Amino acid sequence: MVPIRTCNPIGAIGIYWATLHQPTVEKVKLLQALADTTAVAMENVQIYHELEQRIHNRTAALEKEIEGHQKVEAEVRRLSLTDELTGVYNRRGFFLFADQQLKLAHQLQKPCCLLFLDIDGLKQINDTFGHEVGDRVIVDAADLLSQT
Repeated sequence: MVPIRTCNPIGAIGIYWATLHQPTVEKVKLLQALADTTAVAMENVQIYHELEQRIHNRTAALEKEIEGHQKVEAEVRRLSLTDELTGVYNRRGFFLFADQQLKLAHQLQKPCCLLFLDIDGLKQINDTFGHEVGDRVIVDAADLLSQT
């Protein structure tokens, strides 16, 4: 009988014979080598399990971090394409959207049209009633157009 791991043993390996038998030093050394190899294998299993757990935890943390980055990127993209006041496309967003829609209309061989709109007297509204009222007029116009 020899211990599996001589320092802090975790078990033992032995050889049993049908009749009383005294093992040779060579057989005890061989048995101890088998026990030492078993100890290393058991420790490797434990280390492998710990590494798998660390990888799993790190992967989950990275996935959560990536998800956060994707949300931030989506918000930055939204902010770069829309007007802060009205929520409708700004110049950049309009050109991207219009280009996409024109290509789609061409591909589907469908007609399309473009409407250009100007709010007359906006400067006078701002000068007379203030920019808050002017902003409200712009927002109301954008809401009205967005509903159609």
